[in-house]
Amino acid sequence: MVNKKLISIRLDQDVLEKIDELRKRHSYWKRSAIINQILSILLKCANDDVLWQMMKVFYAYEKGYVIRFEVDKEKIIERKKPAFDD
Repeated sequence: MVNKKLISIRLDQDVLEKIDELRKRHSYWKRSAIINQILSILLKCANDDVLWQMMKVFYAYEKGYVIRFEVDKEKIIERKKPAFDD
């Protein structure tokens, strides 16, 4: 658990139920690991505009929003380029 920090958060009941449903289907995953993995990918892969849209829209599910998770081949090339400021 290197670089992990214990915090406390409040979750809506339906969010916690969804996380626990995932945990039941994938019993080798702990609740904390599920939350960390989803947040890590979301915060690293989404740009600020997307994150802002997600933060400001309430009842996104009821309004018909969906999230797609796909590979952008241009990003692979861009992220493999050496950083000259290292």
